[in-house]
Amino acid sequence: MIRMDKPTDCDTFPCEALSAAVRQFNEGRYFVCHETLEDLWKDEAGPMRDLYKGILQIGIGLLHWQKGNFGGACALLKGGIGYLHPFAPVCRRLDVQTLLRDSERFLQRLQAAGAAHMADIPHSFVPRIGWREDTC
Repeated sequence: MIRMDKPTDCDTFPCEALSAAVRQFNEGRYFVCHETLEDLWKDEAGPMRDLYKGILQIGIGLLHWQKGNFGGACALLKGGIGYLHPFAPVCRRLDVQTLLRDSERFLQRLQAAGAAHMADIPHSFVPRIGWREDTC
């Protein structure tokens, strides 16, 4: 279930596993990032599950893009974006707003390119996860 209100525990400092997942995501190691976030997701009973699930789905959507699976890429990017909206603009020092914006733009480019030209999307358009050190 996708939450509509921002969780109050967004202000807590990110754990080492989340920091590792962000590094893995930004390095394009989406499957490893998936494994790291899945462990966090399984151990979380609260609303942070949706934060982890959103990042996880965007990462796996990008993995599908890399592998040429147009349908899987679009579906997972869309799903991940939906999960992340309640956590914007910042949660656990993650710049969720920028990740959302960049993921939405990437999805639009992907849909415009279509399955036949999805490989033509430059790597410079791939979303990354940034940190917001000025918040907590």
